[in-house]
Amino acid sequence: MNVSYYNKFIVEKNYQKKSLKEFFLSEMERKSEAEESLATLHDIREVINITSVLSQEKLKDIIEGLVNQAMQPVFGEDTRFEIEGKIQRNQPEILLHLDVNGNKVSFKDEEAGGMLDIISFALRIVFWAISPIRNSNTIILDEPGMLELFGQTIKHLSEQLGLQFIIVTHEDQLSDIADKTFYVTKKDGISNVEEVH
Repeated sequence: MNVSYYNKFIVEKNYQKKSLKEFFLSEMERKSEAEESLATLHDIREVINITSVLSQEKLKDIIEGLVNQAMQPVFGEDTRFEIEGKIQRNQPEILLHLDVNGNKVSFKDEEAGGMLDIISFALRIVFWAISPIRNSNTIILDEPGMLELFGQTIKHLSEQLGLQFIIVTHEDQLSDIADKTFYVTKKDGISNVEEVH
């Protein structure tokens, strides 16, 4: 066997061993860095989860508070709108219900009746109130239902949130709570507007 060939073979094998050793050391270092990054990612995820929960709790408090402000003048202090967050089927869910005199009432119950109209109206106002972009503090309602209930709610929300409601209706009931009432008639295609009070 040729000595130079043998030396070359040994040099190659040593190089391969050295390369293999360097490769394993490099991979171990990369694994360690990956584990550190993974631990950091877990920490970041935990911070995001905590921040998310705190934000949801704050938003929950705001929504519940505003809806209850709209409902309680009509239904009393013993009636509360509540939002409950749960994890079901590995997904976050929000459950809405009423607490009437300490009893949970589903929106499907007959007892919830007219409350649903007030709640849906109040939720629309709440989403307007928490929206970062609002064009106006004026809300126009055309023939809202359940006027005897809505009248009190509208008056309360107007005072609490600084909203102006313009309500188009054929019902005279709302004129008692309105700051200004106008009577509009149309004759020969021409509208006549008369201030009532």
